[in-house]
Order: sequence, then C-alpha cells, then structure tokens
Amino acid sequence: MIGFTRLDRLLGWRVLAAIALAWLSLVGFDVFLTFARESRSAGTGDYTLGTAFLYVLATAPRRAHELFPTAAVIGAVAGLGAFAPTAELTAMRAGGWSKLRIAGGVLVWIALLTAAVVLMGETLSSWSERQAQGLRAGAQSRDLVATGRSGVWAREGDTLINARRGETLPDRLVLHEVRMFEF
Repeated sequence: MIGFTRLDRLLGWRVLAAIALAWLSLVGFDVFLTFARESRSAGTGDYTLGTAFLYVLATAPRRAHELFPTAAVIGAVAGLGAFAPTAELTAMRAGGWSKLRIAGGVLVWIALLTAAVVLMGETLSSWSERQAQGLRAGAQSRDLVATGRSGVWAREGDTLINARRGETLPDRLVLHEVRMFEF
C-alpha cells in the first residue's frame, strides 16, 4: 500500500493475523454452541439436523459481525504482544518510532478491516439472517404457507396471517404490520 513502510506492513499483518485467529475462534465456538442448541429443536415439524445446520450456517455472518469488536480487541493485543518475546517493539522504539506512531499504524489496518466488516454486516449478514429465519420458521411450522418479500404467511384453520416484518429480541419475536384474512 502507498505510504506504508515495511514496519507498518509487518505490524498490520501480524495484528490482522491475530484478529483473524481470534475471530475465527470466537465465531466457531459460537456456531458450535448454537448448533448444539438448535439440534434440540430437531424433530419439530420438518426441522431436521440438516435444516438446523443450514440455519446455523446462514446466521454465521451475523454472528461474525457481532463478534468482530471483541475479536479486534483480543487480536490487536495478542498481535502486538507477539512482538514482545523478540523485543521488536523495543527495536522500533529505539529506531525512532513513537508509541503513537506504532498504534496509528495498527489502527489504520484495523479501520480497513472494520470497514469491510461493516459492509458485510449491512449486506450479507442481513440478507442471510432473513433467509435463515424463513428457513427455520418454514421447517418448524406445519401451518406456514410461505416466506418472502411480502413477509411471513401462516395459516390456522380458515385464517391466514401475514406479518410484513419482524424483529428478534433476546426473549421473543415481535411482528410488525400484521394482517389477518378469514375465509
């Protein structure tokens, strides 16, 4: 990259590698625990272990987006800490680099990665989350008619219910713009 010295690239790649390792570990652990929790629901309606696995995979981008700040902090500290055993930070300081210059070089790399993660969170994770919720709801409910652009459609006897949108809260699902049609 233009304007980056060799030391900037060394700092950046070391910190980015540590962030990637921390991020992969956190997301992997979260996905594993979620799959274990979702596997208990297998057998409800048409919800199988395969469907639970697909649901968990489809929610992984959202989980990665949510866990990125934690991984960035852990990775930045671990990445910079990896320079300690070989006294590379001390050598940088002796070479005239200030603590602010070292931190600034690392922050530029983290800011670039953060921009990519925000873009992923605003596009891929929101789309895949909608797909996952539709997949799960469709598999668990025998009365569900369809999910798609017009929301979720459910049937109960002669009554059709349409929820245009919804939001998942920690303890419940809240539906908005609900309409009922009776035949």
